[in-house]
Amino acid sequence: MPSPTQQLYEDLRLTPIVPILQYAFVSNVPRPGADNSRVDFAGWQECPNGALFQMVYLPHVCLKPAESVPTCPDCGAPFKKTREYPGLVGFEASCTDEHDTEPLGHRHTNSPQSVSQVPKSQLENR
Repeated sequence: MPSPTQQLYEDLRLTPIVPILQYAFVSNVPRPGADNSRVDFAGWQECPNGALFQMVYLPHVCLKPAESVPTCPDCGAPFKKTREYPGLVGFEASCTDEHDTEPLGHRHTNSPQSVSQVPKSQLENR
């Protein structure tokens, strides 16, 4: 009869490790009824293949070049310049890390290996 440590090792050795895919879809189009001036993270949802996805809304505004850079109404971070148009400049919220309560790679699931244990390089290369 194996010792408890040997049994645990054997159980873990036989447990299949399945990589968990996570995708965050970033959009500048707000959800209906949502406040379009604030960064918004929808909840994580599971796809039929086991992958996880999350919709993220980032406010985007176009201003005349002389107008001041907008800031996030929640944390005060200035928006980043995204693109220049004829007579306009595009700005997008740049403070997603401040508002993300459940960052990519930190979601725990029912799988034998939680996503927080998957190397970040593995998540980024998918």
